[in-house]
Amino acid sequence: HVTQEMAQDPRLMTSMWVSALLYLPISLTFWHAPALIHWHGVPMLKSLFFSLVAVLRNARAFLVYGALWALLSSVIGLAAALLLTLTASQAGDAGFATTLLFLLSILVAAMFFCSLWFTFRDSFQQDAPGEEAASATIPPP
Repeated sequence: HVTQEMAQDPRLMTSMWVSALLYLPISLTFWHAPALIHWHGVPMLKSLFFSLVAVLRNARAFLVYGALWALLSSVIGLAAALLLTLTASQAGDAGFATTLLFLLSILVAAMFFCSLWFTFRDSFQQDAPGEEAASATIPPP
């Protein structure tokens, strides 16, 4: 149980920032590794290395990608929460509003995870001229 004193302790914020900074390199290392192992048969340690290198080589693109997804998620979440709060307070049914907000968050998460395919594809595969449409619809073996 978290108390108000615990939440206001500056050490909590410091530990949260430290854990986020330590988590970042691990996340970058594992970003593309499963796809490299599954679709291209790259050994595990090589896939971790290639994933990290690919993300670092495309760092600016990934920063924009992450910022836009964070912005989109925040805007959709705030708009939905505001709308659902207004309708729930009028209808008196907070359970329905909570369920709807949960379903919306699942939809946004699914959209994000589907977009990961394109980050992998654009980081590791080069299309020959005239093959853009075919490779966009057919996943690699």
